[in-house]
Amino acid sequence: MSWSQRYWQRRDWLRLQLLSWIGLSGSLFLTNRQAIAVGTVEASPEQNSPPRHPLQPSRFLIACSTAPYQSFTFLRAIQGIAKAGFRYVAWGSSHVDFEGESKFLLKPDDATSQAKLYASQCRDLGLEPLSLQSGIDPEEDTAVEALTKMFRLAAAAGIPQVILSGRLRKLPREKWAERLRHAGHIAQDFDVTLLLKSSEGELGSGAACQGMIEAVDHPHVKLQYDAGGVMQALNIDPLPDLRRCHQQVWSLALKDHRLQPQRQHCGPGLGVIDHYQLLGIVAAEGRILPLCVEELAAPLLPPPRHPDELDDLAKRSFDYLNLVAAGLQANLQTSANA
Repeated sequence: MSWSQRYWQRRDWLRLQLLSWIGLSGSLFLTNRQAIAVGTVEASPEQNSPPRHPLQPSRFLIACSTAPYQSFTFLRAIQGIAKAGFRYVAWGSSHVDFEGESKFLLKPDDATSQAKLYASQCRDLGLEPLSLQSGIDPEEDTAVEALTKMFRLAAAAGIPQVILSGRLRKLPREKWAERLRHAGHIAQDFDVTLLLKSSEGELGSGAACQGMIEAVDHPHVKLQYDAGGVMQALNIDPLPDLRRCHQQVWSLALKDHRLQPQRQHCGPGLGVIDHYQLLGIVAAEGRILPLCVEELAAPLLPPPRHPDELDDLAKRSFDYLNLVAAGLQANLQTSANA
């Protein structure tokens, strides 16, 4: 049995366990092998077409990034995420080591054995890794070479998505598109998907990223939408922005944002973003959509100094998002039966 077959076999088992744990028959979390699972299986023309039924539900995979735990070791991060109830995890870019020094979790030249070790640590805790941050500047001359190495690491770990953040600075849009298209061909060879993350500048909004992705025109280059990041960087309402780009969204980075009494990021449900409306936009896409929590902080309170405090905040986010997902599914079922 190949590594990819083992990967999908274990993934199906984990999802069935999650379904059983939540107690939702036919829920948003259920998957099957005919779906474009987390964007990693090359879609047939039928799968690429719009859902036949307008209320075909998305399959939300609620994950927590290790990024909020960057002041602690990677092992402590995944232990806390598993303790909070998550069954999926996204790898952040850096953590402190056991000597207290901050280091990149994975660098392009790292051995595949290191990626496999991290993945094994996750799966031993019941966590399935869904994505990793590439940490690559797409405008560097060596960007495609470095991304190729990150795809190799992701494939070795059984991770289906690699995240790329960046902004237009010196390269023209045509060169960006050419570079991303080249990276998309390589990503396809490794059976992973490259996700361009909405961040700042000319690629700050989802609509701008959609334009870039349409110019790239490759099935293994898609968008990770970051509503909180869009609010902070561009000071715009993310809801109409997501409506303009939702067909290209293969993952959502979840952080909330507050404008008052002070402007700051915070955990989902603690800011001004209405997640029922936000996730409602993508609730009937008919495909698997990871929801990756990237911020846990509570507004106006100092950052947690102890990882146990982060664990409690992670559980709050997990419970909140499960409640939102269950409500959206119930609403879809009611609409379908009307």
